[in-house]
Amino acid sequence: MMQSPLPPGRPIRPGSGGRRCPWAWCLLLLLVAVACAPAGVREQARRAAALSAAGRDAEALQILKDLCRRSRGRGRSCTDLARVRGRLAQARLGPVRTRLAEFREAGRPVPLSVLDELAARVAGLEAVDPDAPGLGEVKGAIEAARGATSSAVNATLAKAEDLSAGGDWEGALKALEGAKALDPGTVGPRSRELADRAVAALAAEADAAAGREDWKTARRCLDRWLAIRPGDPGAEGLRRKIEAGDNAEAYLERAAAARAAYAYDEAVAALRRAAAYPDAPADVAERLSALLAEAAAFHFRNGASFLEQEHLVEAVEAFEQGSGFLAALPDARRGQVAVPKKAVRALADRLFSKAQAAARKGFPGAALLGYDLVLELEPGYPQAAQLRRAAEAAVAARARKCLAVTAFKGPAAAPEVGGIFTAELLRRLHRDLDADLRVVERASLDLLLKEYELARTAGRDTRRQDPSAGFRFTSADYLLLGEVVDYRVETSRQETARTIRVQTGTESVPNPAYVPGKTRDPKVPPVIRRPTYEDVRYRQTHYRKVGTASVSYRVVDARSGDVLRSEVLEASRTAEDDAHEGVEIGAFKLPVKLADLPPDMELLREAQEEVVEKLARQVAGGFRGADARYLAEAAARDEAGDRRAALERYADARAIMARKGRDPAAVTAKIREHLDVLAGF
Repeated sequence: MMQSPLPPGRPIRPGSGGRRCPWAWCLLLLLVAVACAPAGVREQARRAAALSAAGRDAEALQILKDLCRRSRGRGRSCTDLARVRGRLAQARLGPVRTRLAEFREAGRPVPLSVLDELAARVAGLEAVDPDAPGLGEVKGAIEAARGATSSAVNATLAKAEDLSAGGDWEGALKALEGAKALDPGTVGPRSRELADRAVAALAAEADAAAGREDWKTARRCLDRWLAIRPGDPGAEGLRRKIEAGDNAEAYLERAAAARAAYAYDEAVAALRRAAAYPDAPADVAERLSALLAEAAAFHFRNGASFLEQEHLVEAVEAFEQGSGFLAALPDARRGQVAVPKKAVRALADRLFSKAQAAARKGFPGAALLGYDLVLELEPGYPQAAQLRRAAEAAVAARARKCLAVTAFKGPAAAPEVGGIFTAELLRRLHRDLDADLRVVERASLDLLLKEYELARTAGRDTRRQDPSAGFRFTSADYLLLGEVVDYRVETSRQETARTIRVQTGTESVPNPAYVPGKTRDPKVPPVIRRPTYEDVRYRQTHYRKVGTASVSYRVVDARSGDVLRSEVLEASRTAEDDAHEGVEIGAFKLPVKLADLPPDMELLREAQEEVVEKLARQVAGGFRGADARYLAEAAARDEAGDRRAALERYADARAIMARKGRDPAAVTAKIREHLDVLAGF
């Protein structure tokens, strides 16, 4: 064993705080420590250097970390450790940064597979050196890229759902296909599920189109189906169905079968479809004309037969069908069809008689239907057009009910206000209800009562009147009675005494900064001015105006006297302001302020407009939509078996719809379904 070079004596204890050794002894101690370093440490240092030189930095790193730890962070081993650590981090993280930058510069999200690969490289470095420089930064960049990719995938999924909801299956699948590389695990199943939905929807649409013989739509859906899923065996059945039905020969066969069954409507439709194909026979147009002539003659014969048997409804339907087929014939071929003119005239006579009977019994809707049919059969039928106009006017007058608005009674203090309210209300009701209701003005209830008395004394047998007719007026269906209950302005004032402290002037006082006989500065005067304050009292008045307008009204059914609605409506407008007297004390001046309030009539006019608007809105709400009410009532009457009343309500609905410019075709068809009602007169 090596002997200590220190002379015998008291040993030096580390951290003893006693005397320190001279520098020569310290240097000698360091040299001895280096010389006495274990041979294993030197060998490890040489091995780390060799590994680093060979590019095996990960292995060298572990050795250098151990050597640096032993040297307590000092020495060459720590320097070598920092160098190797930096080189290793650059080798592992540099490619990761470069790859992320490529996607960032291209403006594209990074596929999850790429991110997983990069994360694996970073994890490898972290396993070797958790404290590698830049490690946290790169891990954060990878997570940020992963979040951006997830957001892009979610946005694409949402876009695909929107496109598919609008029927753009191809666009939705294309969007998913573009995002599949980003996240195959998420997008792939969604793409397959969407393709299944698309095929199901297109198959259903194609099948429905084939069912209604819309072959163009059916083929388009089939093509889209096969574009999404090429060679799908499920499409074969639909393809065969389309091929079997979408050709001229199929329609020619159908036309022949329908003709044999006297189903001329179906036969004509099938022959027309056959004629639309390029490969249709050359004589298909001639076949169609012959079929139309045959169908017209067939229905005319049936109509005459039905008329002889007193089956009026069936006769009308047969003649209408025959006329329809005849009108479809070319002009040159119409003369070849024998029209039973006597039978047609006889049917027109019967319908004319029925229409007159309906009109006499107070059913103008049925009468209008009869006159329409007469004019269709015989456009020049005597008096039919004139009587039709009368029936149409009667239906319109009945459908558009009349609301009589009596002059509102004004308050005793301002009786003229009632007329103002009435005029404004009439204007608004005319604006809102013109298509649904006739709004008329009556000067007073007394005038309506006179009309009622005239109606009672006009030669009617009151013993045979309807019990509800005791309150019925001839000029109105509904009455609007009202009174202006309140129309006034209340003004209040409240006086208060206010006290404020204000500067009224200034006064001279000794300057505390000036010392007689000692102050030499000319800028420091012996006397200065200071403000003087006083309490000023003045009167302030708060003015408040409240304009109030209120009306009481009732809507009464003139047929029964029932009160349909009764309410009191009120509105108010408020204006406030302050006024105060003028004050002048010394240098202080408070000018006079007058209250700035609107005139009483302005407040009342605003309150009046609000009340009238409320009133008009409530009244209009009860009468608007007359056509919808008539249709609902007609349906209810039909369900109850009262077909006469149903026909009249349908006629009323059509009259209101005509005033509103709406298409009445559907209601007209409903009216035609009640031909049996006309036949019953």
